[in-house]
Amino acid sequence: MLEPPMVRYFLAVAQTGSIRAAAEILLIAPSAVSRQVHLLEREIGTRLFERTPTGMALNPAGDEVLAFFTEQRARAKELRGRLSPSDEPAVPVVRVGVLEGLVRLLPAAVRRIQRVSPATRIDAAMGGSDQIVDWILTRRVDVGFVSVRDHGPELSFVRTVQVPVHLVVGTDHSLATRSSVTLEEVNGLAVALPDTTFGIRRELDQACAEHGITLDLRSEANTLGLTLELARAGRLATFMTLAALPEDAAARGLQVVPIRDKRLRSVPISLVASAVHRTEATRLSAKALRGLLGDPLVRAWM
Repeated sequence: MLEPPMVRYFLAVAQTGSIRAAAEILLIAPSAVSRQVHLLEREIGTRLFERTPTGMALNPAGDEVLAFFTEQRARAKELRGRLSPSDEPAVPVVRVGVLEGLVRLLPAAVRRIQRVSPATRIDAAMGGSDQIVDWILTRRVDVGFVSVRDHGPELSFVRTVQVPVHLVVGTDHSLATRSSVTLEEVNGLAVALPDTTFGIRRELDQACAEHGITLDLRSEANTLGLTLELARAGRLATFMTLAALPEDAAARGLQVVPIRDKRLRSVPISLVASAVHRTEATRLSAKALRGLLGDPLVRAWM
């Protein structure tokens, strides 16, 4: 059973009393830990820690939340034990993490894994790049498709392809008739964007910082589908890879405009696995999926 990152990160901070110490245990950036703790506090509706010069101390609300999640962990462990008795025959399982924008890869991924190991069960989990990397490093999934440029020695990049990010606007937008644009030409543009847990968003933010560009952020969402709907509803622009767009994008009145920017023309999409824990499921899935990023479907997005 997958535990939401915000819960696991909260428990790590509660245990260590420090964002940085929790990040070291979790093998991720301190900013990712801090962001998830803030998300949990927003979800619950109150602060859970007192921020002090020496670290993070649980307040009374945090103590209650800690007790609740500790009990939930124990109950989940008990439930797993009841539902998976040891005398039942083991079924090979491959767990794959996939970006929302790459969901269309799943049928081909399943076929490739089943050709290598027909009896294997395939479980899939959708998340952002940070979340999938975290799942891999904590052995919640065996392999994952992510958009990151580097994540330290704990992560093994099985294969990487470069795909472009495009400007996406409605057909009535002032930029809809352009054959291409530069980032300088979209300075001040009103946009809807995915939040900063998405690799695409981080690539865009970095490209804008490199060029001194400021976008007018009107809406932000935690899914690409919702981002697109917010852009359509507000007649805003957004930025996406072709893989993330619905197949009926043109019929829905969406226009794709290429961006003339070196960074945004080469956003990495990678199949990654743990470099430390190489299980049989990891080896099987890496072998089966290594060639998937060269599939004609993926090449059409490039």
